[in-house]
Amino acid sequence: MMPNDAPIRIWGVIPAAGMSRRMGTAKQTLPFRGSTVTGRVARAMMDAALDGVIVVTRSELRAALNLPDDPRLGLVFNDDPESEMIDSIRLGVRHIDSAAHPGHGERS
Repeated sequence: MMPNDAPIRIWGVIPAAGMSRRMGTAKQTLPFRGSTVTGRVARAMMDAALDGVIVVTRSELRAALNLPDDPRLGLVFNDDPESEMIDSIRLGVRHIDSAAHPGHGERS
């Protein structure tokens, strides 16, 4: 257990904001096993009983991702075309941290 006997929570981050420049089409929205690539990855993570999953994507792709309707799923947007995958991961982790610690880092 963690301090104060808080249960350990396990979250996943799916970086899905890339531009897919070499492929020429958004990989995130390609059909895969009855969903999209991103939708299938999100479902697999939910099936693994994670406490939550954050999908970091571009706002323009949101409707095309076919994400599951699950309260454990969160969306974060990274619309910076110059960003790297690590930037999306950082955004996802920051979202998890702020959800777990509301008000953390705010000045009074």
